[in-house]
Amino acid sequence: MKKSIVVVDKWTAEEAAIQLASALRDNACKILVPRPVDGFGQERPFTILELAARLKRRYGPGGLAESYLAQLKRRRRKHKETLQELGEQIQELVQQVYPSFKAKVCKIKVP
Repeated sequence: MKKSIVVVDKWTAEEAAIQLASALRDNACKILVPRPVDGFGQERPFTILELAARLKRRYGPGGLAESYLAQLKRRRRKHKETLQELGEQIQELVQQVYPSFKAKVCKIKVP
């Protein structure tokens, strides 16, 4: 959450955390589990810094691989998409998921 939004709306750190958590959608909601616990083992609300750290881990530069892998698993051929286009998109996703993997792609001529 941008600091300027917090300042303009005059949110407390707790209110900013609530606003951010309530704005999460779809797979981003998964960062809310497990909940943090206090010294007595009771669940407590997230702080804005905890939410930001979890989002950064999941969607930051290193965490994008998980997102790309999910896209790769769900990827299907679209209506009127050629096999070549599908193959190129899959190859791009594989490179994003496994950047150190350098596969040789061979072109096959189809008669």
